[in-house]
This record gives sequence, C-alpha cells and structure tokens, in this order.
Amino acid sequence: GGSGSYEYTIDGGTSWSSSGDFLNLFAGIYNVQIRDANAPACIITLNPALEITEPPAMEITGQPQDTTECFGNTISFYVSQFNGSGTVNYTWQRMRPSESVFTDIPGSDTDVSYPNPGEIQITNIGNAGSPDGTRYRVIVSDNCSSLTSDEVILTVIPIPTVTAPSDTTLCDGTITDPYPLSGTPSFVVFDITGGATIGLADTTNVTKIPSFTPITGTATITITPKADKCTGTPL
Repeated sequence: GGSGSYEYTIDGGTSWSSSGDFLNLFAGIYNVQIRDANAPACIITLNPALEITEPPAMEITGQPQDTTECFGNTISFYVSQFNGSGTVNYTWQRMRPSESVFTDIPGSDTDVSYPNPGEIQITNIGNAGSPDGTRYRVIVSDNCSSLTSDEVILTVIPIPTVTAPSDTTLCDGTITDPYPLSGTPSFVVFDITGGATIGLADTTNVTKIPSFTPITGTATITITPKADKCTGTPL
C-alpha cells in the first residue's frame, strides 16, 4: 500500500531519509521504521531494536625485535596478533639505509620467505636486499582495520678477519713484548692457540699476542678472529 514514495529512519523518527541505505554505521541498537512520504503519520516499525555488533578490535600482541647476526646467515622477524575479523594478512616492508621511505618487499626477492603467519625469514643477510642497518616493519590487516608494527633494525656483523703477522725469531728465555694484531671489523678480537710448545699459553678474546717467555722449540700458532657472535677463518 501507500503512495509509492517512502522515507526511512533508524533512530526512531528523529531523522528521515528517502534512501533505505545507511552506510558506515557504528555498533549499537537501531530503531528502524518506514513511513509514507505523502502521509508522514503512516509509520510502520520494522525493527524497534535492530542490533549491529562488531568483532573485538584486532591488536598486535607480539612485536618484532631488533636482530644482530653474522653476514650471510639467516634471520627471522615475528609478529603476533589477537582478535581480527576474517582473513588476517601480513605485508612486510623494509627501508634500506640508502632509502628514505618504507616499501613493500617484492615477491621477486628470493632471499625472503614467509614460513608461518606473522613470520618473515631472510637468508644471505648483508647482501643488496638486506644490508646492515635495514629497517623492517609489517602491516597487519583484517576485514575491518590495519595496524603497523614497531620498526626494527637488522644489524649485520661482517665476517671477521685477521692480518697475518710477520714471521718472528724469538730468543730462548727473553721475555717478549706484546705483539699487536690487526683485522676487521674495528671491534675484532682474537683467540690464540697452538703455542704451548714454545711457552705461549692459549688465550682468548685479545687484541695482542701477550708477552711471554719463549722456550726452545717450534710451534704453529693459530689466530682466530671473532666479532661479537661471529667467527672468521683462522690463520
């Protein structure tokens, strides 16, 4: 029935609309009515308490963490979320030291994989795709919202090296001076082994061959460079 022209309300008649479409509504209780536009007193209540609900807001419960690892190794960053509506997607982004903005990591990067939801795995770190100082973050999105994680930094320790010391002839019973060692990176330290037969005790985490009193004999001394958790090729 009616004249064919209708108006609609979802607030019990406080305001009316010629369209029955109400968009972007918040969760709540709505009093839905219809009336004849040409006979405003002719009102029908369609639902006096139409309830619109929404799922709990998604939240990030576990943030990725800064990571320090040796050149060429494999690392992972993780994020975890709680709640969410529908499918949850993870879009990882990076900003290398030469860049000023974050960009999505391209699918063509063969050193990057995603073994589990919320996890990114990066192999061969320190190369052009993941140089020292690269920042990472992830955008977590569902059907209702999106959240951006904390930014984290990848620190890549270069493979430590040692510069070969010069051959040295020592005098039996004459105390030696400490012999400085050099290598890379700037914070490299050394383990020294194999000198017991000439009076040089094994020692670790030093920057010099320590002073010692040599005894007659021969020895092949091994010097192993170390930087943080990384170990280089022994000399």
